[in-house]
Amino acid sequence: MTDKLLEFDYAIFHLINTTLANSWFDGFLPVWTNFHKLQAFLYIVAPLILIYVFWKARTKGVLIFAAAVGLATVVDKFVNIIKPVFNRVRPFNATDLPFPVIFRGDPQGGLSFPSGHAADGFFIAVFLGLYFPKLRWLFIGLATMTAYSRIYCGVHYPSDVLAGAALGTILAFLAFMLINKIRSAKIITLNRFVFLVLVLLSWKSFSFEDPTQGKPFVPWLWEDQFKPTIKNGFDNTGYTILGIGALTTIAAHQYDYDVVEHNERGHDLLMDRTTSEGFAKIGSGFLGVSIALGQLIWDQENGLMHARALALTSLSHVSLSFIFQRHRPDGRGDYLPFPSSFPSGHSSSAFASAGSLMYAYGWKVGLPAYLVATGISISRIAENAHWISDVTSGIALGVFWARASYLTHTGQTANLNWMPIPTSGGLGIYFQHQF
Repeated sequence: MTDKLLEFDYAIFHLINTTLANSWFDGFLPVWTNFHKLQAFLYIVAPLILIYVFWKARTKGVLIFAAAVGLATVVDKFVNIIKPVFNRVRPFNATDLPFPVIFRGDPQGGLSFPSGHAADGFFIAVFLGLYFPKLRWLFIGLATMTAYSRIYCGVHYPSDVLAGAALGTILAFLAFMLINKIRSAKIITLNRFVFLVLVLLSWKSFSFEDPTQGKPFVPWLWEDQFKPTIKNGFDNTGYTILGIGALTTIAAHQYDYDVVEHNERGHDLLMDRTTSEGFAKIGSGFLGVSIALGQLIWDQENGLMHARALALTSLSHVSLSFIFQRHRPDGRGDYLPFPSSFPSGHSSSAFASAGSLMYAYGWKVGLPAYLVATGISISRIAENAHWISDVTSGIALGVFWARASYLTHTGQTANLNWMPIPTSGGLGIYFQHQF
């Protein structure tokens, strides 16, 4: 970089970093610059974005967003590879600047040119803008705000940000054209392409601790995961949850037909048809499983807790559905090969996820999750897809297994012993609980 360009770079940096400083920017931009790393983004904002995208663009939209994020990780790694070529020190570490730098944020390592945040942000913004042209300026505006925050916080020069933005933009166009070539040639479908990208990134980018600690998988799954969770669930509080759930279900059963008739009249509905259909799609299990998979990558212990709760809730739902084989109020078909209205699978899995997130991250994440789970449950009643007693039983089931899995996560144990006992007519189960 020539002396005049370098002086201009420094002048713009000083203007943004110092001259234009104000208290509002001081409070907002240091948070915004790394907002994508906060738990509030990972467990509240990101799921809400996925819900909205799925609502508007269904599975294709979610796949496009997943591809953008996955490929942005590749862009970020490429930036880190080329940074040593330029070997530029970050502004707050520089010793030859003719002015002091105001550093806002946490200590950061690495080199300065080009900006990884700008490259990643503009890659995602341009890539998504090519697929969703009506929102392109919103995406670019958010990426620009991130790039500006890097200068304001004193971690990048303007030239770093411009180079990163240009690199991200070029790579976004190349990725878009490559994907379209692959799709037009029918070499691979979009969902398989995204899955392949994410698998490769997971394999190369994350170092997993082996949760089995060398045990064979199936014995580990039973001895370390399912068995202690089943055992822990049946303590006094667990019995109370199941008891309240049973009493609530019995009480709700008296109003099953009244609620269905009310919905059929179409007046004063709890939820309109469009909203209920949206919540029903959210509660299909896609969101909960996606969050659990993300946790298994970035937060393994809480991911295991969430996965246990979902697995045991699903097994319980299928088992109880097979026992009762209750038909749905609107007569619709079932995804299982037998009537499976009781209990509600949507409600049980939604509350299992909400409870797991509450235990993992506290009420700031748990409260929105419970509100979404409640909306999902109401939607099943409003659509006449389930009787009200199906939903109350499903809620109890999800709450029960979320708590049981949390007890296993914390290492607590309940004084319950149980074992299967063969009988002449089949199989019995022996329970022993110490009070």
